[in-house]
Amino acid sequence: MRRDRDAMVWTVLSALGIEDADLLPLGAGLASEAWRIGHRHPWYALRIGRMWTEGRSTFEMEHALMARLVANGARVPTPVRGSWELEDWSGPPFSFTLGLDGGPLAKVGHERAAPAMAAFLRTLHGLPIPGHGALTVVDGVLRGEQDTREVGLRAWAQRPLWPLGAARLDAHAALADRPALRELIGAHEATVRAALGHGPGVPLHSDLHEENILDADGELGFIDFGEGLVGPAAWEFAAIGYFLGWPMADATLAAYLDDSRDLERWRADASAIALCFGVYRWAQDRELEMDEDTHDEEFLLETLARL
Repeated sequence: MRRDRDAMVWTVLSALGIEDADLLPLGAGLASEAWRIGHRHPWYALRIGRMWTEGRSTFEMEHALMARLVANGARVPTPVRGSWELEDWSGPPFSFTLGLDGGPLAKVGHERAAPAMAAFLRTLHGLPIPGHGALTVVDGVLRGEQDTREVGLRAWAQRPLWPLGAARLDAHAALADRPALRELIGAHEATVRAALGHGPGVPLHSDLHEENILDADGELGFIDFGEGLVGPAAWEFAAIGYFLGWPMADATLAAYLDDSRDLERWRADASAIALCFGVYRWAQDRELEMDEDTHDEEFLLETLARL
């Protein structure tokens, strides 16, 4: 399998007109594998979709979003070319961009990073993008793929998304056998629904964990927009709370807001939405057979204590 993937890298590079290059594997995620092309500056990043015959790629959407962010001064990879731009390409989807220097954000750098995180989010959330739910490109236009927020959020999740639709906590893979925790969460259903409906929809990253935040001597960059969607802005801070902890989410939110008098309302909305996000992530972790029960349960308990 490794030999097949290496051969595919060279097939992609040949299609791009690159016959000789220094390659360095950068890592592999659920949706793609990545390589560094070249050791000097500028260097390039190549991502190739995994299991690409079983689902659609987000690379075209990511290129469209990153191009707009670059134009607005954000430090994100600059798109160069994608598989959808090659005539008669029949291989897996790929993304070829300028590389972005930096290593994963260190835990000790979280609070220091909050102002830069907030500045990036103001740029991202300020992009006027229509629609709701998962970001997609339709007839060359970047938009949310659905026409209403609830339908958009449910379609983005690709699984039951409590408290929307017919999703039930007693059918949840982890909460089914945790009746006490299930009851505590369920008591906030109306609050979560209200928070999910607050405010206009904005483009969200929704996956800002340490590996997607690159720190280059204090200058932050942001990668991997595959989980992007249009939804309520407070969703972003709920996700940051899940990945980086509530102190980081609160510090970023405080730096994000123009008026500190709005802080408590935003904190309340982010905390309520975090119950939705935490339940969703726990279901996803169980489906992927990832042992995250301790983190997922502790996050929900910590979030309940904030409400």
